[in-house]
Amino acid sequence: MCLQNTDLAAKAREGENQRLQRWSERALVALGDASHGSIEEMHLQAGLGISRMYLQGGRDTSHTALNRSLQIADARGNTAKESRASITQFVYR
Repeated sequence: MCLQNTDLAAKAREGENQRLQRWSERALVALGDASHGSIEEMHLQAGLGISRMYLQGGRDTSHTALNRSLQIADARGNTAKESRASITQFVYR
């Protein structure tokens, strides 16, 4: 019984990560050029990177999105606070 519950929980998390990936990708497209480098893009890139990391492992696509999130935070001058908040928000949901 415990194994079944663990399997169900794992499938639920995978589904959540798939939804996060899908919605992050859609939102990034919808943001457009006007929001390039914005806090919104930073959070969406972090969410996309985290979801891809869980779904695909540590592949280049997850690193690319996470690095973009960190680049935005750095450009905004608040790397530690903004990048930690952005990435932690998605990791621990």
